[in-house]
Amino acid sequence: DMKHLDVTFDLETASLSPTAAIIQIGAVAWNRFEEKSERLFEDAYEVSFGVDLRSAMMSGFDIDPETCKWWSNRDAALKNSILSEHVEHIKDVLLSFKAWLEEVRSTSSAESICLWAQGSDFDVPVLRNAFETFDIDFPVNYHAIRDARSIVLETFVRESIYSKEEALSLILKDYNKVYDTVCNGFRRPECLSVNLAHNALYDAKLTAWSTWCALHGVDNVKHEG
Repeated sequence: DMKHLDVTFDLETASLSPTAAIIQIGAVAWNRFEEKSERLFEDAYEVSFGVDLRSAMMSGFDIDPETCKWWSNRDAALKNSILSEHVEHIKDVLLSFKAWLEEVRSTSSAESICLWAQGSDFDVPVLRNAFETFDIDFPVNYHAIRDARSIVLETFVRESIYSKEEALSLILKDYNKVYDTVCNGFRRPECLSVNLAHNALYDAKLTAWSTWCALHGVDNVKHEG
């Protein structure tokens, strides 16, 4: 039985501020000790919630016209994947997400849970603000919150064929290449074969997978069959 559980979540929002209105929450549970990357999401618990934006607006969350304009320019497949979702009041979505985390923890008999986000600067503060707005306890203790981006980037610096200084400057120049390098040699799970970037569940899985690759790169197990 899995005694530890990793959960990666991602938000799509209507603004880039810490008080942003949340459009969508996607999350996936995964096992950092899984040996084969292509099996990372087999039988995984996953969830996606759509938020009724009117409820977010009425609750005082930030909606930025520029961000909305950006969304309107996304391709149809992406917009449909989000707009086709059943939407609920933002408070109900937060309560459902909290209940889902607890259900996943108890169903998998996990004693500990780590909640991962792509960075430390956006998804967690936005989610925390939303929980605080409704006076709901945040579902995860602060020392169980993890930042995926730092793990991936620091793995690149440690493992890189470049000097440490060159590796650090490459991160600023070609961020995508850094991710490709860290994930290179690992098999991509089937669910990531169609690019749906900016769909919260897809992004959560992509982040979880690159985190797994970074953690296993640190272990130097790049010899997958």
